[in-house]
Amino acid sequence: VGVSAFVDTGAQYSIGNLALLGATGGRADGLPPVRVYGVTGQSRMAVAGRVGRLEMGGRDLGDTPLLFADLHAFDVL
Repeated sequence: VGVSAFVDTGAQYSIGNLALLGATGGRADGLPPVRVYGVTGQSRMAVAGRVGRLEMGGRDLGDTPLLFADLHAFDVL
């Protein structure tokens, strides 16, 4: 699945939106949800999962763990 942008915010985790999880055939790991915090103090729960293959800039990162949540930043971008 191609994406229009990949933004590196320097956050502790790499996070994709829930549509990316479904579109890539990714899978939830069955781990407890992870609470992620925004810079203004708000928080949201995210699903721990992975995509079977992540490729960026011609590099194949293979099976990649990510968190998935529909964050405000995805709506803005």
